[in-house]
Amino acid sequence: MMQNKNFGKYFNSADQLLSAISESYKILENERVPLTGIIKTNYGSVSFCKRGNSDEYILSGVQNYNNTVYRLLAFKKCYKKQKLNIYSSSNFFRQHVKT
Repeated sequence: MMQNKNFGKYFNSADQLLSAISESYKILENERVPLTGIIKTNYGSVSFCKRGNSDEYILSGVQNYNNTVYRLLAFKKCYKKQKLNIYSSSNFFRQHVKT
């Protein structure tokens, strides 16, 4: 996406992570404030902006990537469906398959 500068291509993608990234870039390009929301978690509340149909949890994880806890929300579908444990640090992610 960065090479082509074509973020709109993935706006309605079936892949929710690509859709959330595309939606976030579209929000940055526009000067008007879109719909904003808050998700309450066990670790506090996380805010996000919404302009399309991306999953709110994945969208909030993409938009709060600098927070090592909240960015794990971007992988919600991965760890729920595939039974993975995903750990986050300041520099990388690590996954572990549940047994």
